[in-house]
Amino acid sequence: MPWLEPVTLTCEGTRLEPLTQSHRAELSDAVGDGELWNLWYTTIPRPEEMGAEIERLGAKLDGVLRQLQRAADGKLRDTCVYSIIHSEWPSVKAHLRWQLTRPRPGT
Repeated sequence: MPWLEPVTLTCEGTRLEPLTQSHRAELSDAVGDGELWNLWYTTIPRPEEMGAEIERLGAKLDGVLRQLQRAADGKLRDTCVYSIIHSEWPSVKAHLRWQLTRPRPGT
């Protein structure tokens, strides 16, 4: 099976790229600003629940690389490594398709 390379789209003032665990800290900061998880019209996880969302999609936590990187403020941060192996992909893919097509409450 050929693997697709991630694609990043850019234009003036905008950049769209696939999310990875390296975005977790920034996503947590973004949802923490204004407590988006408290808004009735969103399904944003709390910052401390961000890792569980990736696991909910079917990825498995392979391990935590403790104090792997130093942030701009000097603090050391951990990096979580997730994966989906080839034999897991059919069931993960089926679950994701079901998530996209299942009826939503109130629709």
